[in-house]
Amino acid sequence: SFFRDLARSRSAGVCLVATARTNELSAGWLAPEEHREIVLGPLEPQLAVELPRAIAPSASSEVCEELVRRSGGNPLFLIVLARWVGSGATSDMPPRLEQLVYERLQRLGAAARGLLGAAATIGPTFSHRELEAVLGSAPSPTILDEIERSGFVSESTESSSDRVFSFANAVLVDVAYEFSMLRERRLWHERYAHLLATTRPEEPDAVA
Repeated sequence: SFFRDLARSRSAGVCLVATARTNELSAGWLAPEEHREIVLGPLEPQLAVELPRAIAPSASSEVCEELVRRSGGNPLFLIVLARWVGSGATSDMPPRLEQLVYERLQRLGAAARGLLGAAATIGPTFSHRELEAVLGSAPSPTILDEIERSGFVSESTESSSDRVFSFANAVLVDVAYEFSMLRERRLWHERYAHLLATTRPEEPDAVA
């Protein structure tokens, strides 16, 4: 492509700066020695909370902290949520933000979207065993890899007897759940309730 050839040019005297999501870069686009990659993670909570404070000055500290939690430190999500709160809106999710996440979901395959919906039924953090129980079969390693590369979830690096994953933020959980089919959600809830009744019988509130 034009940009790849430009980046590889030794005589152009050009510094090319580009942005992309991790799942949008094709393998071998540039060799490691031909570029420098800067991975942008979420904002630190202490810094992230300043965004809603600046955008929605009337919002309380508790509301600002909740927006940071829901956004997972994602600046775009945080800005949209803060503007939504600052406008005095009462509904839970800004339509623009919901649409942004929905469009990202639509770029995934149907199997990956279904897996995310099942995971969202469990909550922001879920284990491989829980996901297998909710799906009714072991999740495909290929599909798990797809949703990790998409940036929707990440696997915990802490040692554990079971693999544990977390959604990048609460907004992704909400949209992945809401856009799954109702009959599928009912089945996922039944399976998860059965798992909890079996593994945590001393906690009836969790099953409920």
